[in-house]
Amino acid sequence: MRKIIYFLVSVFLITSAFGEENIEENFLNFKKSIEDFNKSLENVNLSFENYNNWYKDFKPKIDDFKKSVIEYKDKEFFKNLSGAIDKFSLVWTLLKQANDAYLEYTEFITGSSDVGYAHKWKQVYNLKMNEAKETFKDAIDTFNKAYSLFLEEK
Repeated sequence: MRKIIYFLVSVFLITSAFGEENIEENFLNFKKSIEDFNKSLENVNLSFENYNNWYKDFKPKIDDFKKSVIEYKDKEFFKNLSGAIDKFSLVWTLLKQANDAYLEYTEFITGSSDVGYAHKWKQVYNLKMNEAKETFKDAIDTFNKAYSLFLEEK
């Protein structure tokens, strides 16, 4: 009976350690994806199109990752991970709003005599782009904090 208990405990400990290594590996993969995308912005400006292309791949994977670590929902790293995911989603929304405002701006500037609306849309575009850039930086910081907390808490 003791051998069975020792065996079960050892299997549990091994699978727990494997789970933490798997979590760390996932964190590192997402961290690399974020860093690679951020590095690509050195050559081009952040835009809805380039963010959307990256985000369509990133979002479902990170949502699955979050679901796989739901058992840690009371841990600080999980709270920060959730916050980072929310911020990456907000960046998408802000960039979409900026893109829509830019389309309105170009429509008014090229086809209308009411230039006042064009400038209004240009202001909305600038505001949303600035918010998106700041939120993107904050999302990266929050994600990195989640990873650091995971390393501390494991």
